Parts: sequence; C-alpha cells; structure tokens
Amino acid sequence: AGLLPVLNLRQIKKITALCGARLPNSFSRRLLEKPDDDEWQRKVGIEQTTRQACELLGEGVEGLHFYVLNKSESTSAILDSLENTGMNPLR
Repeated sequence: AGLLPVLNLRQIKKITALCGARLPNSFSRRLLEKPDDDEWQRKVGIEQTTRQACELLGEGVEGLHFYVLNKSESTSAILDSLENTGMNPLR
C-alpha cells in the first residue's frame, strides 16, 4: 500500500488534480480550518496518514510504501506514532 503524507493544502490539491483522486471530506475540512498554516496542515497530514497506516496494518497489509517527496520528517513522525501504538511497521 502506498501512502503520501500531506504536507500542505497547495501540494495535495496539485497532486489530486493530476491523478483524479479525492480526499475524504472530513480530512479536507480539517485542512481548511487553517488554510495558510503549513505546520497545522502537516500535523493534520501526519494524523491522517498514521490512521490510514494503522487501518491497513490492522487489516493485514504486508507492507507500506511512503512517498516522501524528499520530505522524510513527516514519515519519521508517522513511524514513531505507529510504534507508540504498538504497531511495528518495520517487521
């Protein structure tokens, strides 16, 4: 399964427009709460991706691929969060 941690609203709008993907409404609303605050949006992106990773691992997905786009800090935070929940994404 491939996951792209959202870094900011501008980035994800471009990417979804290119590939025709849609974001869950609840996630979009959270990002729009602070449309000019990249740090807030990064935090929301980390939370969303962590949730997705937990769900996927819980369903037995054998591996995760993170698209980091040369921005590994968010992925590191996600991996830390997964470890804190008792999930071992690096098994």
